Amino acid sequence: MVEITHSDYPGERLICCHNPVLGADRARKRAELLAATDNDPAKVKAAVDAGRLHDPDKIGMRIGRHKVGKHFITEVTGSSFTWRRDQAKIAAEAAPTGSTCCAPA
Repeated sequence: MVEITHSDYPGERLICCHNPVLGADRARKRAELLAATDNDPAKVKAAVDAGRLHDPDKIGMRIGRHKVGKHFITEVTGSSFTWRRDQAKIAAEAAPTGSTCCAPA
C-alpha cells in the first residue's frame, strides 16, 4: 500500500494497493486478446494482397476488433499492409497491472 496526493483531490489522501489476483487476471486477459488479435492482421493482409481491400481507412478499421489494435504498429497503403506488435505499448500497459486506487481514503 502507498499513500499519495494528487492535484485533482486537494487536501485529500489517496491510498493505492496492489492486488496480485487482479494483476494475474488482467495479464491473462491481455495475453488472450493479443493472441486472438494476432490472426486479424493476417486476414486483412490476405484481402489486401488479393486486391479485395484497397481503402487505407477501411484497412485500419479491420484491425483490432478485440480492442488491442492499439498494440500493433501498422503501415497501410492502398496496395500493401504490414504490421508488428508494439512491445513498448504492451509493456507500458502491463506495468501497472494489479494496481487499484481508491480515492479518497
